[in-house]
Amino acid sequence: MKKTLAGSIAAAIAACVFSLPAHAQQVAGVFGKGRTHFVVTAGSGSAFDENYLVLGVGVSYYLFDGFSAGLAYEQWTGSDPNMSKITPSVQYVFYQVQTIKPYVGAFYRRTNIDDLPNLDS
Repeated sequence: MKKTLAGSIAAAIAACVFSLPAHAQQVAGVFGKGRTHFVVTAGSGSAFDENYLVLGVGVSYYLFDGFSAGLAYEQWTGSDPNMSKITPSVQYVFYQVQTIKPYVGAFYRRTNIDDLPNLDS
């Protein structure tokens, strides 16, 4: 009886330990390690008393559950001067929170403007 109980407990513990990565992936869901997110944007903007068509693309990759690194590119066209922005970023999503998914992140943006000095933010 004791051997059967001990064997059952050991089997249950082993099953839990070996199933942790799959379970962790299910818990993290769309914010899980190995996930890739893509974004495409289109809109309008104004600068220098001009109106622009703004087009952008971006990608982020989850290096581990909740933590992603990304890169985005944005082009402002249709007026003068033309502008482009490139933005590398990192983000951590608190995927463990049940109802909402708060996050914290940081980015660096380089803005290139025709015939003007570049801007960093």
